[in-house]
Amino acid sequence: MKKNKLTLAAITFVSGIILGISVMGLISFTSPDPSTAALQGVNKIGVPEAYTLFHGYYDNASSTNQIVKGFSISKEQLSAINYLSNENPSLSAFRVYMGYDENEGNVGIIVGVSSTGQDVTSSIYKASGGAALCPVICDVASGITRK
Repeated sequence: MKKNKLTLAAITFVSGIILGISVMGLISFTSPDPSTAALQGVNKIGVPEAYTLFHGYYDNASSTNQIVKGFSISKEQLSAINYLSNENPSLSAFRVYMGYDENEGNVGIIVGVSSTGQDVTSSIYKASGGAALCPVICDVASGITRK
């Protein structure tokens, strides 16, 4: 009788472990990949496309003729920066170049920067929303910027 209870307890224990592993495996295969989930609105591009996007913006941009006070970046651009940082921990900085896509409008072109100040073009990302400069896009009521 005691042997039967011990056997039943062992079978229950082993079954619990197998069930737990099965559930964990199911969850890991059905959950979205966090690295791609963070990159919604972000696409990896090459130097030729980055060049085209940059010149699409630069060749038609108008000058503000004002001192740049600051800028904003989109969540998508921040995701691309974080992805580049994880991909290449030796990067010392990041640049967000202005770009223009005929289908999306203004976009950011995100590239890592080496410790010598050079663009690292092995991974370049295009992200939704262009970087917005202040001026023109400013919070004039902010305690930081108001006079």
